[in-house]
Parts: sequence; structure tokens; C-alpha cells
Amino acid sequence: MEVWDVAGTTALAAAGLLVVAGAPKVLDPGDLVRALRSVGLQSPPMAVRLFAALEVVAGLSAIATPSGLTVGAVALLHAAFTAFVLLALTRGGVVASCGCFGRADTPPTRAHAAVTGGLALAAGA
Repeated sequence: MEVWDVAGTTALAAAGLLVVAGAPKVLDPGDLVRALRSVGLQSPPMAVRLFAALEVVAGLSAIATPSGLTVGAVALLHAAFTAFVLLALTRGGVVASCGCFGRADTPPTRAHAAVTGGLALAAGA
């Protein structure tokens, strides 16, 4: 059994999650801007919008043409999200949503870090 047979479905799900989570931030980056500020990171709304657009493009690219490059980008993005969640947990920031799923309240948790870390590993495999 090849690695793709085991991790491929999860990697594609991770790619889809980037699309679903990135799109709201393209339209309204405010929640993520506030989340970043809560842990001491400054980022203007336009930079957040561009990063969110990168999420969407990376996710769509990996779904449309899965390759080492496109799925690797998905892995790197999920690794970055894991690092952010861990930073928020250690600094006590982000008490509300980061904007990944619209206005729903989704504060960082250890489970959140475990899921994003697992998605990064699956896509990296």
C-alpha cells in the first residue's frame, strides 16, 4: 500500500479545509487581525487578505492537481496554523474566533492544535 493510499484522502480534506477556512478571511480579515494582535503579532488587513487568498489557492490547487508541490503547500500552511494555535495557547491570546469559519466562536484549544498538526503530517506524508 502506498503512502498516498493512506494519507491522500486526509491531505485532500486538509486542502478543502484551507478553501473553506480561507474564503471568509478574504472577505473579512478583521477576526484574524484581532487574533494576531492578541498574541503580539501585527498584520494589516490587506496582508491577512493576501494570506487568506493564498490558503484558498493552495487548497484548490492541491484538490485540482495533487502533487508534491501543491500538497506540500497544504502541509506547510497547516503546520503554520498549528504553530499559531500553540503560540496562542502559550500566550493566552485569541479568546474568540480567528475568522477561519466566519463568526462562529472557535478559540484555540489543544484539540485544535492536534487536528491541524495531524493534517500537516498527513499532507506532508
